[in-house]
Order: sequence, then C-alpha cells, then structure tokens
Amino acid sequence: VLSGSASMTAPAIPSGYANCYATSTLDTYISNVTFNSISTSTGANTGSVETDNTGTVIAVDAGSSYTLSITTFDASGSAFTHGIAAFIDWNRDGDFADANETVYTTSSEVNVGTVSTTVNVPSGASEGDMMLRVVANESTGTPSATGTYNYGETEKYTVRANPTFNYAWTATDGLDNAAIAQPTTSTTSTRTRKRRT
Repeated sequence: VLSGSASMTAPAIPSGYANCYATSTLDTYISNVTFNSISTSTGANTGSVETDNTGTVIAVDAGSSYTLSITTFDASGSAFTHGIAAFIDWNRDGDFADANETVYTTSSEVNVGTVSTTVNVPSGASEGDMMLRVVANESTGTPSATGTYNYGETEKYTVRANPTFNYAWTATDGLDNAAIAQPTTSTTSTRTRKRRT
C-alpha cells in the first residue's frame, strides 16, 4: 500500500514589500533575466514603478542549485556604470533581510553586459511562491533591495519552491518479489501474470 499526502496549491507571493524603483526612464535598464533556464527579456523601464514580471513563474527545489544571469543595457546609447543585485524572499516573510536572501550583488559598479551567479536554494526554503527582485542602480555598486534611486531599474519575478512529497510504503501479504516488498526511491519492477489454460 502506497500512501502519502501533498498540497498542490502554491501559496501566493506575500504582500507589503517595501518599494524599490528608479524615478527616471533614462539610461540603464535590465534587458534580460534568466533563472533556471527560464529567460525573460524586457525593454526600457517605466519610471517610478517596479517592473512587474511576476507572471513569469520559475520553479525550484529546496537544496538544489540554479544559474541566474542578469543582462543590462543602456537606453541612451552611452553606457553608464551601475551596480546589480538580486534578492529572493526564501522564507516568504515580505522582506529580503534574512540570511541568504541576497543571492547576488556586485562589489563595485560595472558596465552594461551580463553577470551570472549560482543560486543555492536553502533546504529550509518555504514552499510556495516568493519574490525574486532584481535591481540595477547607477548610484551604487552594491544596490539595496529597497528604496528609490534616479537611474536604473528594478524588476520582480515569481519563484516557486516546489512542495516536498512524502510517501510511506507498507508491504501486504503475498509479495514474493523483494523489489516490491522493499522498494527504494529508484526501484522499478515489472510483474507478469500468466494466463491459465
């Protein structure tokens, strides 16, 4: 008998995050974010608002690692240096202040282009939907997860931490095949029943 339980409905992203956006539509913006092979390209930002890409859902598993790449471009044609940072609210508490929630940051200002990092999903990450916030800020080499600034862009995405499924196997009478009586997570078994003639 195989038994277990799981919740298939992902809790929504929490509300109440502090604002983070550029006030100008000029100069640096985020042209692409790719996380766990899901790529989203966007154009120049809208001033005084965070670009909402939460319709893009990026599924991850607790304890696994994924590549995050962020590409910036300059709308003015002349490139201004800027800092880049990314944050994920792993415990879904409405901020990015907890341990390991800054998943990437430059240490000084960089030119337009692509930066990449490996994101390690904590084993204790909350299940459900959480915010990924990506910031490009011309005012600093180490952008904050909150606050307003003049030039750059902030984008937000949905990261979905997949639920963990736990099952229990109880062998019943008449199972003479050890692979069936004591299966492992990778056990496969084929049983053939002969027809009597």
